[in-house]
Amino acid sequence: QVVFCATKQWIPNTNWDNPANWAPGKVPCPQQNVFLGSRLSAKPLAIALSSDASVHSLVRDKVCKFVSCEPTRCDSPLDPDGSCCSVCGALIKLKYTEGFKLRDFKKKVLKIFSEGNNDKNRRALKEDTSVELSISRIEGDQVQVVLTDNEN
Repeated sequence: QVVFCATKQWIPNTNWDNPANWAPGKVPCPQQNVFLGSRLSAKPLAIALSSDASVHSLVRDKVCKFVSCEPTRCDSPLDPDGSCCSVCGALIKLKYTEGFKLRDFKKKVLKIFSEGNNDKNRRALKEDTSVELSISRIEGDQVQVVLTDNEN
């Protein structure tokens, strides 16, 4: 059986789920090919699907062989689900239940992250612009929160 696939190109440093960030303007379906471009070669790459499809290690390995990972500068690097490269930072995985809304969870975490829960934390987070936050849904009814240092 021959399967024809469309090819989509993601516009780097944009929201994966927004159709406007894709050429020709539609988020790809699971059976479509995605071209990630050579400009991503020195940056960590994470893949998350918004459908029931999952990225198995075979597919991830095929994608990750085109990604050049910089060596980490920490003693205990982390390997977030869906990432090709190890990172320095903090990793939290939470199991969710029925009715969980990722969008609401992201808003709450981002509010805490940007405002802090007290004056001392708020000041520290606003001053530390090198910290990056990533929140994604992963396999096994879990949410993954990754905090990384942009300088590492």
